[in-house]
Amino acid sequence: MKAWHLTGACWISGGAWGGLRHGGPPAFVPGAAPLPLLDGAFPKPMARWGRFDEFTRLGCAAAGLALKDAGFSARQEEGTGMVVGSRRETLRTDRDFYAGSLPEGGTLASPNLFIYTLPVIVLGECAASFNLTGPAFCVGEEGGQGLQALRAALLMLDSGKARRMIAGWIESPLGEQAAGAVCVFLEPEPADPARSAGLLQGPGPVFHPHGGSERQVRALSDLF
Repeated sequence: MKAWHLTGACWISGGAWGGLRHGGPPAFVPGAAPLPLLDGAFPKPMARWGRFDEFTRLGCAAAGLALKDAGFSARQEEGTGMVVGSRRETLRTDRDFYAGSLPEGGTLASPNLFIYTLPVIVLGECAASFNLTGPAFCVGEEGGQGLQALRAALLMLDSGKARRMIAGWIESPLGEQAAGAVCVFLEPEPADPARSAGLLQGPGPVFHPHGGSERQVRALSDLF
């Protein structure tokens, strides 16, 4: 199988946030994940940002900052796709919507919350803001923090169905469990070779960092 350059990434956790070139390795701790300052993260303001649930905000922020970390403007070229993995998906939003639908025979149910009860909404918001015209879908995770999403992204690239891919993991769980997100950006040849942190190859997948030893990837956080 071909090898693909890892040129950008972002992680957001309950403790901090960072990218390939700053912030250190991810550490996912219990509690809500603070969103980073978003100045310059998006090519244009996200008109519905104030309505987003936490799941969608985490995914959009991580994807936008991963593209920024790569120095890439998705509006320059077409063919970029996105795949997101999650174990609990939008369970928090589902609970909130259901709780609001119980009184008064459902007449108080929030239509704004309803549209965020499906995890694919984050893909639509990212596609609209970053001009993603490639494949976009969600996959289930069994605790691998984005491993299935990364495998799916590599398959899309190897098959020629996408030219570049964002692979992501998002969790916005109930209670005090750790919330967070990771997004990585993969492309065939970066415009600036210095931005490549290494090469990824499926189906394992295996990461070949520049200046380091190859390693098996079991989660997106292994790429930092």
